Amino acid sequence: YDRSRERFFINLGAEYFFDDNTSLTVSGFLRRSNNESNNTTIIQNLGAGGSVLNRLGRYQDETEEDNSSQFTSNFTKKFNDKGHELVIEFQAEESSEDESDFADNTNVLDQASSTEEQQKRQLLQLDYIYPIDENTQFEAGFRGNYSQQDTDYQVFDINGDIRTLNTNLTNYLGFTQNVNAAYTQFGKKVNKFSYLLGVRMEHTKIVIDQRTADIYKEKKYTDWFPTLNLSYEFNEKENITLGYSRRIRRPRSWSLNPFQSLTSLTFFRQGNPDLDPSYANSFDFGYLKRWEKFTLNGSVYYSTSKQVITRITEATGTIVRDLFP
Repeated sequence: YDRSRERFFINLGAEYFFDDNTSLTVSGFLRRSNNESNNTTIIQNLGAGGSVLNRLGRYQDETEEDNSSQFTSNFTKKFNDKGHELVIEFQAEESSEDESDFADNTNVLDQASSTEEQQKRQLLQLDYIYPIDENTQFEAGFRGNYSQQDTDYQVFDINGDIRTLNTNLTNYLGFTQNVNAAYTQFGKKVNKFSYLLGVRMEHTKIVIDQRTADIYKEKKYTDWFPTLNLSYEFNEKENITLGYSRRIRRPRSWSLNPFQSLTSLTFFRQGNPDLDPSYANSFDFGYLKRWEKFTLNGSVYYSTSKQVITRITEATGTIVRDLFP
């Protein structure tokens, strides 16, 4: 691989104070980048004793232009100086990526491809913190994360001066993922013992629109994620902690795309639109002890996952033409 990259980035922001406890912050960035990548792949099939039975070559030149912009606004209201506050944040981001490459399969059949990708993301988040007293705190919030991605991938077979669209490899994918989450948690300290109880509800909607293969799938699911954190202080310099949380990992768009994406003449990648998210339950036990000049901090962590998303490799049984007999 031989790669080069040029990037330009600018970030601006401003903050306005309505009064001592209320402020509005706005910021944004603009990013431009140009990338070039050249790679050579040589595949050799070996026989007994390491003798070369045949060779397959692929030479690829790739250029990529990536443009991104983001706008963020943050409104903060502090009701007092004891931590009682409301924070509202909105974020919008757009990005576009134009990518093209040319692959020379040792003069048997050249290929060129182009990818146009458009992405839009919006984030709306609200956090409310209310300290009931010095040892008790209540929190609640909402987080909406919305994303849309359109990918137009075209492959052309080139034979001399003839350029033909390869309909077996060309594909268009529309992917939408909207996640609305609401949470609440309550924490309290009683003498040397403290606890934090929380729960988060997430509703997810995913739309996969693979127009080339005429595949349209829509998934909706609602999940609950509890959180528990316990702590006991033997004294100011020694304590133990115990925590539990449930988490989710959603499949990304390329893992859901059912259309084949060619990497080389001997390898292609294909997603599974029926993939479900994976879930993990995590436990953590910690111990902290401080001395005058020495600190001991250790923990034991355990996690178990279900419906884990994994990659598999299968042989198709197809024999690729020998380019170097």
